[in-house]
Amino acid sequence: MGDLVAKVVEAAGLDRGTQRSALVKAWREAVGREIAAQTEVQGLRGGVLTVLVGSAALSHELMVYYRRDLLTRLREQTSIPITDLRCKVTGAEAPEEDRRGGHSGGGRARGR
Repeated sequence: MGDLVAKVVEAAGLDRGTQRSALVKAWREAVGREIAAQTEVQGLRGGVLTVLVGSAALSHELMVYYRRDLLTRLREQTSIPITDLRCKVTGAEAPEEDRRGGHSGGGRARGR
């Protein structure tokens, strides 16, 4: 899937810097000024757009209530094949392993 995304990005004439700029602009337009100020586009990998979010409440709101609409808007505003949205909580509300730069496993310990 990653190769497909890279080929589409290349065919559309988008390098990583241009792609990131397009994603940031589309994100700001999709969510509006207030939410954009509380979030930051981290990047796109395997079609999944990851956005850093300042609070768990905002992350929940974006994922539960606005995910579909945001994905539709982002797809319409860019030629980038975005397949899903992931919000990663940063700051004091983030799980400890995320604050250290690790990855939260979604709340369940692996191998248990």
